[in-house]
Amino acid sequence: VDFQASDGLEIEGVLTTPVGWTEEDGPLPLIVMPHGGPAARDYVAFDWWAQAYAAQGYMVLQPNFRGSTGYGLEFKEAGYGEFGDLMIQDSLDGAQSLIDAGWAREGGFCVAGASYGGYAALRAAVMAPDQVACVVAFAPVTHPSSELGQARQYGDFLAYDFWGQYMGDLLFSREDAERVSILSNARSLTMPVLLLHGTEDSVVPIEASDSLNRVMRGQDNLDYVQLEEETHFLVLASSRHTLLTRSLALFEQTLR
Repeated sequence: VDFQASDGLEIEGVLTTPVGWTEEDGPLPLIVMPHGGPAARDYVAFDWWAQAYAAQGYMVLQPNFRGSTGYGLEFKEAGYGEFGDLMIQDSLDGAQSLIDAGWAREGGFCVAGASYGGYAALRAAVMAPDQVACVVAFAPVTHPSSELGQARQYGDFLAYDFWGQYMGDLLFSREDAERVSILSNARSLTMPVLLLHGTEDSVVPIEASDSLNRVMRGQDNLDYVQLEEETHFLVLASSRHTLLTRSLALFEQTLR
């Protein structure tokens, strides 16, 4: 599917629907799934996560927001400096386009993702709390500037340059760095949040989710699950089963 972002940029996304669904069947509850990376993209191909949700009656949008690969250098560079801003807004605009078309139900949608996609899900909820009804975040970045600190600490200059491009001027403004931080805005997450993280994650350390759990302690809307022996890539069948069963139960509570 194609849609127009709020600033006029044309965006493509992958839409997965239940088998046999047509417009005549009426709008469906919507799950938005921004990809990780963020230098990546989603394709029209089998995706176990999106397919599992569609099989239970949900419409799933995977937006290839600005900064995604595969659409040319100009499109990728349009994401530079927009790590926590227009890249997130693109996903929100994609959801709104489906609602306006009458394909997705009004009244709120849920956002789910992993790694940068997990950050995007949480950030979307911070930016649009009246639209985002629930969040599922696996191994999310929760304080973006910490990724730069980690890359600098370990001398990973390629990673430092990568994050620096996507964060842009956010590097030089403490105010902006705090603005796009999930940790710094955790109190504004008032909707149900399912947070999962693998104990053996070497890409985004589990401390990122531990920190969010500490900040949100006392809020009854957070469900935090540590997945034993899981890495950053959801390779264990038991981890996938936990993510799907818990998230589907959350969707049933918030979207049905």
